[in-house]
Amino acid sequence: MSLDESDIEGLMEAERGDDFILAQLEQRWMVLHNLSQKQRRMVKYFEIRDMNGAAISTLMSEGTNQLSKIKSTLGLVQDFYPEMIHQVSVLNSTSAFSGLFNFVSPLLNERMQAKIKVSATGLPFEELAGLMEPKALHSWVQETSKHLSWSHLVVPSGGNEFLSRWLHPGDSLEWTAILEDGEQVMIHSAFLPQDESQQEELAFVGEEKLLLRKAITSEFEAPAEGIYWLCVDNSASWVSSKTITIDVR
Repeated sequence: MSLDESDIEGLMEAERGDDFILAQLEQRWMVLHNLSQKQRRMVKYFEIRDMNGAAISTLMSEGTNQLSKIKSTLGLVQDFYPEMIHQVSVLNSTSAFSGLFNFVSPLLNERMQAKIKVSATGLPFEELAGLMEPKALHSWVQETSKHLSWSHLVVPSGGNEFLSRWLHPGDSLEWTAILEDGEQVMIHSAFLPQDESQQEELAFVGEEKLLLRKAITSEFEAPAEGIYWLCVDNSASWVSSKTITIDVR
């Protein structure tokens, strides 16, 4: 069997991808090794992969390519860098990605499987907050939502969008939301203090159902330093997207 030009280019591209992943893992290993020596304890990393916004059609059409990449990466980590990972958390996973991962997970040993957790879209705030401290949670939301405009925002079917604000004691926050297209959508809100000793007393979680063209306004005053988190949750709808505007003041 002979290889044409496109076959050769594909093989070269795959090899470059493997080289990049290997170089990234080597760099992480060096950083963790130096930190472990400095702190006199084994330092590992906790990785979050957010699948929110990943199109199901893309995952399905590129399933073979995605499967190959997942197998290659997990194989490298399991064979050469297993002790670097504390946990990998895949958030807002679609059914398509879960299917791909379930296909390759039997190739992993039991210890590596225990380090990877795949969570579907609509993960409750309590579980999300259990994965990382408030500062890290705020940083993650800011990074993943910085491209969003909350004016006439389209939330895809089966998806959700987040925003957060870092508040200090006495800071006030007010937001108004209106659903412009779609029958209804859920809005979840929460506050989590940075100080762990205050979390049981001062943390709260709430939710409201937002109906078409029925505006909701909410006010909050921070009792301590921490994160205020807001989620527009359309995970229950696998057919209809929703259009929403939220004004945060």
